[in-house]
Amino acid sequence: DRVFAPARRGLEHIVLSGFVFEHCGNQGPFPQNGMVSIRSGSNWIIENNVFRFAKTIALDCGNEYWNLNQIAYTLPEDRRHFSPANVIIRNNMFCDNGLTGISSHSNRDFRIEDNVFERNNALSLSNAYECEWEEQAAIKLHGAVGTLIAGNLIRNNCAHGVWIDNGNTRSRISRNVVIGNEGSGIYIEVGKGNTEGIIDNNIVGCTSLFFNFRGGGITIESTSGMTIAHNLVFE
Repeated sequence: DRVFAPARRGLEHIVLSGFVFEHCGNQGPFPQNGMVSIRSGSNWIIENNVFRFAKTIALDCGNEYWNLNQIAYTLPEDRRHFSPANVIIRNNMFCDNGLTGISSHSNRDFRIEDNVFERNNALSLSNAYECEWEEQAAIKLHGAVGTLIAGNLIRNNCAHGVWIDNGNTRSRISRNVVIGNEGSGIYIEVGKGNTEGIIDNNIVGCTSLFFNFRGGGITIESTSGMTIAHNLVFE
């Protein structure tokens, strides 16, 4: 079962801090059933935790599914689209999870900062062989609006380092070290119109081929309006 951890509530945020979450036999998406879930909530601070050895997703945030009828553990009258916002995920470690460290479907003004992501997609899951979905990344976001991914160490994942998919706009990936991942270090796909996105001041290196994905340092696909500046990208 997924873990719903006790949290302390501040004046403006719910704070989840100082836990070790490990060894959860959760399913693969979709829905996005993380070992830890904020159930489409807003105004969370998730900091100073360890997330490891989840069977698939370590932490899910944002909406769990676009198909409302299949959102689990939810009363029918509560199955609706939310707009999760103002979530801070910082100073955590995400390691050795079967699929992803963080998965999110629809997120606004999220901050993912100063975390370590390593050896995720430990099961080497691929849509080419084991599954129908394509969620293999240390960080996999859909519909990221105004989201900041900064200052993270993302290394040795058997998947993309950062994968922002479908509907992203005004998001920024900055000051990360993205080393030794399979697939692309940073992969931006299917932006929403002129995305106004920024990829800047990252170190991206030593990526390699992952099944049917190219092993690019920074890959942009079906997306316009991206600014890519002041990055170091090497083989």
